[in-house]
Amino acid sequence: MKSKFVLLLFLLSGFGNLIDSQELTWDENLCNKLNQLADSLTLNLTEWKVPETTFFVENFGAVPDSQTMNTLAIQKAIDSCSVAGGGTVVFSKGNYVTGTIELKSNVMLKVDKGSRILGSIQLIDYPEKIESFKSIMSEYYEFRQSLIYAENAEKIGICGEGEIYFRGEKKHFSSPQTTGKILGRPLGIRMIKCKDIVLKDIFLHNSASWMQNYIYCENLIFDGIQVENHANYNNDGLDPDGCTNVIVRNCFINSEDDAMCLKSGSGEPCQNILIENSTFYSTCNALKIGTDTQGPFRNIIGRNLILGGIPDSWITSNGKYASSGMTVATVDGGNVENILISDITINQVRCPIFIKTGNRFRVLPEREKPIPGYLKNVIIENIKGQKNTQQGSFISGVRSQPVENIIIRNMDLSMDNITDPVFAGLPVNNKENGYPDAQNFSIDGLPGYGFFVRYAKNITLDSISIKTTQPDARPCFVAGEETHHISANKGPFTPQKLVDFTYSPQYIKNATIVNDTISPLVLKYRIGSKLYPDRSFVITDLDSLFQDAEYVYWPMELRSSTSKEVISFDITTQGILYIAHDDLYENQEWLNQGFTKTDTEYKMGKLTLQLFCHKVDHPQKFILGGNHSGELPVKKGANYLIIFEKTRKTTNI
Repeated sequence: MKSKFVLLLFLLSGFGNLIDSQELTWDENLCNKLNQLADSLTLNLTEWKVPETTFFVENFGAVPDSQTMNTLAIQKAIDSCSVAGGGTVVFSKGNYVTGTIELKSNVMLKVDKGSRILGSIQLIDYPEKIESFKSIMSEYYEFRQSLIYAENAEKIGICGEGEIYFRGEKKHFSSPQTTGKILGRPLGIRMIKCKDIVLKDIFLHNSASWMQNYIYCENLIFDGIQVENHANYNNDGLDPDGCTNVIVRNCFINSEDDAMCLKSGSGEPCQNILIENSTFYSTCNALKIGTDTQGPFRNIIGRNLILGGIPDSWITSNGKYASSGMTVATVDGGNVENILISDITINQVRCPIFIKTGNRFRVLPEREKPIPGYLKNVIIENIKGQKNTQQGSFISGVRSQPVENIIIRNMDLSMDNITDPVFAGLPVNNKENGYPDAQNFSIDGLPGYGFFVRYAKNITLDSISIKTTQPDARPCFVAGEETHHISANKGPFTPQKLVDFTYSPQYIKNATIVNDTISPLVLKYRIGSKLYPDRSFVITDLDSLFQDAEYVYWPMELRSSTSKEVISFDITTQGILYIAHDDLYENQEWLNQGFTKTDTEYKMGKLTLQLFCHKVDHPQKFILGGNHSGELPVKKGANYLIIFEKTRKTTNI
């Protein structure tokens, strides 16, 4: 292996200084430096030399008959190989069933063409492996189980033209989609604090959750691997977390969740990354830098990439469209800077480019919440693509920390159109504390069909061509709140003028929120896909269920800590009243008031609604909250939705 000392010298030679030549602009400097980084990684980060000794797992008792449990035999082969100074552990004859195996230093697993490692379909065969290094992954997500595990190992890898089939289908490992703990669904591969990792040519197939997670590792090469991960929920493809010196090259990933996703839940820098000549398909985010952003991200270059949703002819577990082609986000305090992505194709996505900062601040229990991290110095260039939906791209910081120094240039995209001009004036909720995913922000259409930008400075969009299927009623480039020095095709953005509208339900009257400190507030919100949807809140498939229903929505952000907070409203005619909330707790008082809990739940963005229905026989007042007899309880902080139908048209509730 060529000396990594050369690479280290390059990386420590003032790379953090963006402008070291007064003759070059900041973006020219950044492009030069990141291209030099790519050259240095290619030259110096090479595969470790595997000793020539070979260990066939059959010689240690493994039986490749698709039935025999070979965990002990395979582990014995790995241990013997490592103790002997290293070499290759070979799977060469058939299908080897195994539970959790642990890779040791100087060991390369090789799965020959026509052979497969089969993950056990019994959870008991995946004993917990609790790493000594503490991170968000170990403490918040509580990742414990995986088929292949390694910690504090050096010179390890997996290669060969065979397959590792994790058999992670829902019929074997069943638990719901989550943004937290993944219980009862093992990961595919977990490696913690390891050095010199190589995955080459191998086919990784259908994990029960994330396919690969590498935490605080150094010197990683992924070359020619193929990942298909559509067996279950949370089916990420490749997640390096807080890793330094990474090459992803000639890879193909097709996943239900994020395909290629860089993280820093370890709190360590995710840095010096080269991603090239690869294809990433997803029903979530094709290429993602962020979500867990406890540590910094810097010095990342991607080039010659195909990004997007699942081709129409392919079978998937969760639709055809990706949420975003490319996401760059920080929400947990980590800083993001020095990113160059070039020569990319973005097909079949809702939001082609999504750049966002926020204040979620998910941190380890003993750590204080940080200030918002910055996001700056990002160049995305030479972009083409087609069959994208009408949402548009989104760039947004927060008031206290705008995104800055973003250049997007040479873009030629096609997308669907919107004919209703009201979308240009609809508010877009900032959701500073929420999950940073494009589908949570005006998925049906942002104010600008090309780009909507706010809380940002020094944003340059140049040579941007967005072609819609029909003329779009929205402007292409729309500026929201607090933007400075932003331009599109050398001209100004269109300032957004918010639509001033009042929605007045016919049968829900006098809707108010009252407590000790807030005067009665007449609500003007409505959700759904009808005339004036509330763009900050999305419920899917609700209109088809409640054809002529009226809607009023309360985000419960009340200030009082007393129990005197109440929601009140009048129903002026007979019909069916539904009260929905995202709290999902049994509430006997509601049932005592004649409300019947339904069996159906609905998604409201990332929230889940449980419906309670009640027949209204005559006009009457309803009061939610307070301590008085006959009042329905309201929980502080929950979101509530009132749905009323004069004529019941549903048959399944």
